[in-house]
Amino acid sequence: MFLWFYLSTGALLKAAFVCSNIIHLDSGFSLAHQLTTRYGGGFELHTWSNLPHGSGLGTSSILAGVVLAVIWKTSGENYTMSSLMHAVIYVLFFVKIAY
Repeated sequence: MFLWFYLSTGALLKAAFVCSNIIHLDSGFSLAHQLTTRYGGGFELHTWSNLPHGSGLGTSSILAGVVLAVIWKTSGENYTMSSLMHAVIYVLFFVKIAY
């Protein structure tokens, strides 16, 4: 269904924006329209890691948690640690990183 997420660069970041309800894939409006209407513009997010992909050190989980917390904080959304943990699982499932 969302195979392009799995195959694209920054898949985890893109999934975090979708899973946090910042953007809606089923919206009839463009990405630019959704972001401008709700937030007055877009988001810019930079991430990096020196760990190799698939290292088993939990980098994807940690990154998903941090990204979701930043997105929610920046957009003015409230969250609990419990909701953050559940959202991390959702993001990882969304991009098929969680096995």
